[in-house]
Amino acid sequence: MVKFSARIFISCLLFASFLSLCAFDFGSNKYENKQAPEFSLQDLSGKDVSLKDFQDKAVILFFWTTSCPHCRRQIWLLNEEYENMKSSGIVLLAININEPQSRVKKFIDSYSITYPVLLDYDGSVAYEYGIMVIPTLVFISKDRKIKSVSNSFSDKYQQILSD
Repeated sequence: MVKFSARIFISCLLFASFLSLCAFDFGSNKYENKQAPEFSLQDLSGKDVSLKDFQDKAVILFFWTTSCPHCRRQIWLLNEEYENMKSSGIVLLAININEPQSRVKKFIDSYSITYPVLLDYDGSVAYEYGIMVIPTLVFISKDRKIKSVSNSFSDKYQQILSD
């Protein structure tokens, strides 16, 4: 009985540690105010899209996967806000990490995502941006500085990008 209780206690402790890590904003201080790394990825139609395509525009990068339950909440929030972002001149790019195009396309269709989705097939862009957990949003100013890194969307995104 003691061994069983100890196992349950250790399992609960490990699970609680994992949850606290997921809630922590990894890397936000390490990358803030640094130059955003340039990248080029394909969208779902195979067209190349680069960060440099959006010169003089603020950009929000949203790193995610289809299997991430917390990403789904962020997708819903971003769907709700996307038209306001566009009308404010802010570019939103959803970057899917390490998943095949067919899976991503099916997911996009089921969630009615209207913003651009890029495919980081090998995770190299996520690595370059220091992405350790998903979802992660990277807020990039017009001058290509990383203004904020967060694991959740902020309705204060315009203020973050203008500071």
